[in-house]
Amino acid sequence: MGHALGLFFPPGGVCRVGGAGPGDPLLLARRAAGMLGEADVVVADRRSSDAVVALAPPGAERCYVGRTPEGPAWSLY
Repeated sequence: MGHALGLFFPPGGVCRVGGAGPGDPLLLARRAAGMLGEADVVVADRRSSDAVVALAPPGAERCYVGRTPEGPAWSLY
């Protein structure tokens, strides 16, 4: 089993990485929107818009990570 950010995934699984800033969700690339629509797990930070994260299926696990200006940060290592 692999391990990243406290998540466990089976060998042979697929990890796709897409970027989306805090801008207009309608400007998200179709490929990125398609990947979100098929996701089992979405890892997002505070800059990710709710509208973009909402493109994931209702049953997808949502993990919020990253730094806040005054708060703690998650270690990525």
